[in-house]
Amino acid sequence: MCYDISLIKPLKNLKKTYQLETPEITGFKPLYHVSAFSNAQLFCITDREPDKITSMKWGLIPFWSEKEFTNLHASNIQLNVNAEKIVESNKGRENLFLNRCLILADGFFEPHSINGKSFPYYCYLDEQRVFSFAGIYNRNEDNELSCSIITTKSTPFFEYVNNKANRMPLVLDPYYEKIWIKKKITFKEIEMVMEEGFINDHFNAHPVSRSLYDHNTDTNNPEAIKKSGTGAILFG
Repeated sequence: MCYDISLIKPLKNLKKTYQLETPEITGFKPLYHVSAFSNAQLFCITDREPDKITSMKWGLIPFWSEKEFTNLHASNIQLNVNAEKIVESNKGRENLFLNRCLILADGFFEPHSINGKSFPYYCYLDEQRVFSFAGIYNRNEDNELSCSIITTKSTPFFEYVNNKANRMPLVLDPYYEKIWIKKKITFKEIEMVMEEGFINDHFNAHPVSRSLYDHNTDTNNPEAIKKSGTGAILFG
């Protein structure tokens, strides 16, 4: 699963990487740690507007719900979506055809269990390059956008990092990013991205402070991604 991410790279880096024409975004600043449980905003590129960055709430409000964010029960908000299950659901298939997005990040945090205790590990590409998660999104009647990160079965590396759950976020290879947000997509292409789309580049992971789990602590600062002494650096 994936409930904690980072996006430290400046806007100009994102625009260059994804060849965007996005104007300046008010309030855009480095995000060292963003939790899905903190009413967070994520930065995305959609299939409908592939040349700009769009801000969305993290936690998909199902398109069949007419409730506002503030009135929706937490159990009805989808922070992650299971790749294998969504393609089997009629409602899920509809969302896949109509509302796909890239969710931008340059790192994410996964729990590693040692003697029954969880320790957060920060996962990132070499040079902490920006990447994107495959995502789906929805727009409600009040024009509010919400999104969810698609997860898939873990590679051997991420199965070792998150040794309690055989799941990982679907980080897309650049080739599959283009397919995911093209305006017209076939179901065969959707299945191909789900099955083959994980990025080929290897990931690194290192342990960080367990204060990441303290919701009363401000973890949106450089300390959140700094290596702690609780474990080894891992290389995928």
